[in-house]
Formats: sequence, structure tokens, C-alpha cells
Amino acid sequence: MKNILTIGFALSIAIVSAHSQVLLSGGATYQQNFDSLASSVGTNTTVAWTNNTALKGWYASSKAKGDYKSYRVSGGEMNNGWIYSFGTNAANAISDRAFGSIASGTPEVIAFGVRFKNDTDKTMTKVLVSYNGEQWRNSTDNGADQTLTFAFRTASSTLTNAEPGITENWTPVKALDFTRLNYGGDAGPLDGNAKANRKEFTNVELAGVKLKPGEELFLRWEDVDDLGQSDHGLAVDDLKVSFTE
Repeated sequence: MKNILTIGFALSIAIVSAHSQVLLSGGATYQQNFDSLASSVGTNTTVAWTNNTALKGWYASSKAKGDYKSYRVSGGEMNNGWIYSFGTNAANAISDRAFGSIASGTPEVIAFGVRFKNDTDKTMTKVLVSYNGEQWRNSTDNGADQTLTFAFRTASSTLTNAEPGITENWTPVKALDFTRLNYGGDAGPLDGNAKANRKEFTNVELAGVKLKPGEELFLRWEDVDDLGQSDHGLAVDDLKVSFTE
């Protein structure tokens, strides 16, 4: 009989200090709501970002500049190509954040994601992913789809880079791609928590995954600079990843 282990992320997920990742021995259900990200309000607010420190197990980089050293805090007012802590800059500025990007200009391609390691003695044969895709900025695009594309990679070696712009060894999952929900009109902020700007992805299986003891799994979202048009602000919130033997 299959055995499902569950434990809340806030309770105990073990993290190793060097090249850290989320360890499955800390619980086979991982949850991240990103509310620990900064929510300060101000013009062009930036906060230090270090891979696996700002968010344990999380990595972010751009094709043009490499690993990010900071992230911006915004309610969708900014259009700078960067990674963001998105949220309403009002009453709930502290309580509810989402993690995402705007890929305009210099970054070329932005990639961010979370890294897991199976440090148990069991092979995980089923991985389910749930999250909310949120649109926090509307651009003046021409109607072409702009998408946070999802992919995953497994390896027996250490994975410490989201590898923006690289497709080799990555498996795309279109059922987890988040495409902008609104476009046209004046560019500006949106409430990503509003139903019209939010899409739920529930228990989407990563087909074919067999995560053996000692192997790693990296989940990645990638945002490409959409040439010839302004880029939307797209984000991930309320992520849940479940592993089953």
C-alpha cells in the first residue's frame, strides 16, 4: 500500500548549510506562501536576495546577469525587469505576498524555483504540484500570450541553478504554465489576489518522475522577455508539492 507522509512546511524542513535544498526527510508535503518576503512600501524598494537564504531552497537568476542579489517589492507599479515580492501595498501589505517576475529588457530570461533532495531510503513515484498563478501588473501588449512556463529536472548530482534559457535536461509541463489573464488598455498594477487576476493549479502530476534515494528534483518557472511589447508582472503563490512512495 502506498504511504503518504505529510507535515507542514512551517514545522520542520531540514536544510543543509552547503548547497542547501529542501530535504524530504523533513516531510513529504512542502508548502510555501512567500509571506516571509519583504512587504515594505516605497518607490523602487529593493531588498537583498541570496539564493537559498531569502527563501530556503529557492534560487533565482537571469540569462543576462546570473544569480540575483536583490529583489524588488511592488504592488505592480514598477515595470523594471527583475524578480519581485508582489502584494497589495495597502492593508494586507504584510500578510500576503507572492513571488514572481517582470522580464522586460536586460534580463532576457528570468528563471526561479525550488530544489528538493530525497534523503530518505524510499523511491518517490508520484509528485503532485499545486499553486496559484497571479497577475500583478498589466502591460500594453499586443494580445500575444505571455507565460510563466513550468519545467522540472531530476538529477543524481547537485542542482543549484535554475538555468534560465536552457531546455536540455528540463521537462516542460504545460498543465502548470501560467499565462497572463488580462492585457491591453493602460499599463499599471493589478490586484493579483482578485479572482479575475488569479488562476488555481491543483494536484498536477509530474508524469514519469521516480525520485530515487539521493536524487534531486528542481521545479522551475521561467519568464522570457517578450520582444516588441511591455511585459506583465506574473507570480507564484501558495505552492504545495506532495511526494508519494
